[in-house]
Amino acid sequence: MVENPSDDLLPEESLLSGHNLSKARDAAISFYRKPDVKAVPALVHGLSLSEDVAIFCMLALLETGKAAVPQLMKSAVSQNEQIRGYSLEILGEMEHEEALDLILSAVEKDTSAWVRSTAAEALLRYQSPRAIAALEKMTVSPDNWLSVSACVTLNRMGKGKDLLEMLLRRFLEQPDQLRAMTSWGIVEIAKKQEVEMIQAIVEKVNDPLVKRHIVEIVRGINNRF
Repeated sequence: MVENPSDDLLPEESLLSGHNLSKARDAAISFYRKPDVKAVPALVHGLSLSEDVAIFCMLALLETGKAAVPQLMKSAVSQNEQIRGYSLEILGEMEHEEALDLILSAVEKDTSAWVRSTAAEALLRYQSPRAIAALEKMTVSPDNWLSVSACVTLNRMGKGKDLLEMLLRRFLEQPDQLRAMTSWGIVEIAKKQEVEMIQAIVEKVNDPLVKRHIVEIVRGINNRF
């Protein structure tokens, strides 16, 4: 039987090669259980692999702690979208103060809607006035993904005013192809007692697509409670 070259790779090499995702995931899990600063570059590379590998790489980097920060500060501006987004998310989880400027910059300037949204959610860990002011500004952004993410993050912080009303207004005014993201935000923000008010919208609109979305939104809210 011909041996698979990936079978003899060291854990770091499994992550760097990415040829065998199962072994790469096992390597990330091993570094999560036993953090090793020498594995940080390989773990950062692992953020670019499949989601199940990337998640364990994130957990391993979080367990590594401050020793991983210098590398994460560099990877937060990587050319690779996935590495960039996950690195910002990890830095946010760590509440690393020096990363706040990087995260704010990504929210405003990153070319990827996913990275901008991930960066907005990373601000959840920062209760500083700068972070809150930035999120409040984002709620009125024409970028729907960013605006919804900012509203959800502010709600989780216990900050912001009239966030549900803002999202409902956006939902009713926007093209149908954008409503899925806004619907998610409404489900995340709405309280049980607000279901009746949301249901009443069905009686006020004639668009069957809007009515279908409202039914799904109400179901989603009820499932949360």
